[in-house]
Amino acid sequence: PYFDIATDENGNFHLITQTLEGSLIYLTYDFENWKKFIVLSSKTKENTMTDFKVFIIEGRIHCFYVLHTKDKDMIIHHIFSDNPKHATPKVIDYGKSFSCAFSKSNGLHIFYFDESEKLRYKIYSNGNYTESALSSEDNIKSIYPICDESGDLHLLYVAKMTSFYTLIYFSGERKIISFGESAPNRFCFYIKGKNICIQWQEGIKSYSCESDDSGNSFKKPIQIQDTKSKRAKPARVRAPFNPLGLCRDICIAPSYENEFDLNFEDVFEIKQQKHKNEKTYYNSKEVDFQNSIKSMSYKIAENEMEISRLRLQLQDITAKISSLEKSSNQIKTPNTEENVENIDTFKNTDIENYNFENSKIFD
Repeated sequence: PYFDIATDENGNFHLITQTLEGSLIYLTYDFENWKKFIVLSSKTKENTMTDFKVFIIEGRIHCFYVLHTKDKDMIIHHIFSDNPKHATPKVIDYGKSFSCAFSKSNGLHIFYFDESEKLRYKIYSNGNYTESALSSEDNIKSIYPICDESGDLHLLYVAKMTSFYTLIYFSGERKIISFGESAPNRFCFYIKGKNICIQWQEGIKSYSCESDDSGNSFKKPIQIQDTKSKRAKPARVRAPFNPLGLCRDICIAPSYENEFDLNFEDVFEIKQQKHKNEKTYYNSKEVDFQNSIKSMSYKIAENEMEISRLRLQLQDITAKISSLEKSSNQIKTPNTEENVENIDTFKNTDIENYNFENSKIFD
């Protein structure tokens, strides 16, 4: 289920993933043929690799991933070219999550959280890893970097602020984009000239926020509208002219099955390419059946998300009712015998002949 794909300057595909047997494999596609290389043969199925990220730098594949073992979780940097069998993986550090971006000016920027969940920042250049630091005092919980064409680094991260979370854009200056009680479950952004488009997901809803002055100011966030047949979700963006993944990597767009509503020419300055396989391995009836299955799976996923949302609301209502019952039980119940005696006394009192001279006045 975990993979990443990059395109070189000719548009050829370069894909890295792990097989069900546990081996790390590298596949290439040149518009005619697929080629498969085994980078690492697995000795056990228990070690899993996740969060793949691939760059093509000067004709060489730079692959990052997290290797999960019984004892440790390690962040790996794997570099290879035509003969991946002779490539030796390098352990950057122990950690469970990372993100990275390439800059033409100073190499690969690598952000990760170590074993103590502390944010670390390293720069890889000319075979060396150099420790660096962010000029931010925020309590960062997750981070997403992108480098623009000039080599400048742009960051989008989630920070914990006492009882709420904030989504912050940072590139020399800190800009708060959004905040809420829960952290965004996915966020990304892309750059086109002076335009910056930030996108994120909160539960089942997706939002975007744009700037047209290089991030000096941002407009009011708007929701990315879903329809009955299309749900906004993340998509990876790859282009032949951009093997380094500059300015863009992931975007959120309405989609149905494998079709995304993306305006490639306006937003990404590229024309959408669809690769067609000339060989047909199935007939139209099978296609219709597969499309029906996909449509049903999509509707089931929608229902599951709605059920999860209602379950959270029900839990919240139940907690509030429980709190009200607890507080009501703490209220002292008046003595019934005293109440009966007071009522009888009141009924037997002649109000007109009662002497009020010695009565008490209560404030």
